[in-house]
Order: sequence, then C-alpha cells, then structure tokens
Amino acid sequence: MFRIRDMMRRRTVKKGAGSISMIGGADGPTSVFVAGKVKSKKNADKKSQEQERRIQEIIGTIVPGKRSMEEVCEYLISDLGAEESEIDRGRRECMKFNILCRYFPEILPSMPEIKGRHTQARADKWAEECRIRHEEIQNYPEESLDLDMHLFELPLVVKGERIGCFYVELERNTGYLSCSWNYDIGDRKMDQRDIKEAGDRLMAGIMRFRGLAQEDIDNRTQEFWCYISMEQYLSGRFAQEEI
Repeated sequence: MFRIRDMMRRRTVKKGAGSISMIGGADGPTSVFVAGKVKSKKNADKKSQEQERRIQEIIGTIVPGKRSMEEVCEYLISDLGAEESEIDRGRRECMKFNILCRYFPEILPSMPEIKGRHTQARADKWAEECRIRHEEIQNYPEESLDLDMHLFELPLVVKGERIGCFYVELERNTGYLSCSWNYDIGDRKMDQRDIKEAGDRLMAGIMRFRGLAQEDIDNRTQEFWCYISMEQYLSGRFAQEEI
C-alpha cells in the first residue's frame, strides 16, 4: 500500500513533536475517496475519465527504467548520506506484515466479507474475523520467507536545522520500499508545512530514483499506483522541480 496521506494540519506552532509515515504501497494501491453524492452514472464516468486523463499525463513524463534495490541502497548511502540502522522487533514485525500483505496474498487467509444485510451482529462478526486474520498474519513465521530487510536513517533538515530523522525501510528480494519520519521542533518557531515539505522532497527523490519498469506501467502494478499517487499528491507543490 504507496498510501499517501496528509496527516498534518497546516498551521504554525511553537512547540511540538510528531511523526509521519508514507507507506510505499505496502498494503495495496492508494485509493482516493471523494465525499459527496454522485447524481448519475454520467457524472461518475466523467470523474473516472478525468482521473485517467491525469494518470496519462503523469505516464507521459515517466522514462521507464527501474533501478535495483542494491542501487537504491548505494544511492541512500553515497548521495543522501544515510546510515544503516538496527531494526527493532516492532518495526521488523510491521515490515513483515506489510510485505506479506503486498507480495504474498496467496498464502494469507482471505479477507472476511459481510454477507447479506449489514446488521450490527454481522458487522460485529466481520470485525472479529478481521481481528483474527490480522493476528494470523502477524504470527506468520518470518523464517518461512526469504526476506532481506534493511533500515536506513538520515537527518530531516529544515532551513538548515536538523529537527528529526528520516527512515527508509526496504527489502531487497521483493522490492518493498517505505519512508517515514519523525521530528521534535521544541521551542523553535517553525511552520509544519516546511517540515512536511522536507520529508516529501526526500521521499519523492528516493521514489523517482527507484523508477518504474515498463512492465509496471503496462500492468499497472502496485509500484505503479504508488508512484502515481505520489506524483498526484505532489503536483501543484513542487512535483515539477528537480529533486
């Protein structure tokens, strides 16, 4: 799921700490939900056509070419100055969970569904089945998978000041890639929009360096939707700038 969310309010604060996580498509392609009523199928078709038009515009800017995870690691270290860090148990379990959901859906229990009318009892039963499924995925033995997981850390710098850490999770064999960052601005007068932009720039640079294969574009893989979501999210802010 490169599920991209704007998790921070646009406001200026004097004190504060926080974190933001950009999952690189770890749990499926990003979906965009638009609130409101659709008056007719014609209106829905227009929205779908407009969305496809925007996607085609982004595709037109892509030069196919996907770098290996080894090249991504080298880029992180040599170009961005990242250092490899130890992966704690909690993060490792989270990475395993996301990798399983994305790359090994065939070995996971099927997603529960509510059959028939959506009564409270059926909804409660569905929620319990979802909880059990989640636990089964969490408890899946990592030893059964051929995973080579790594964590890289680099400074999150805003206007010349280091205010936090930027993290890159990756798994060499599947191509899993996820970015997140946290920060603590303390008593500094700092606009959180600047913090978010710093993280967004790093994330976009890494994803664009990784790139997309023609196969990703033709088959619209989860990597493709992750990339498209990023470009749509950044468009109008700094997507056209050189990163």
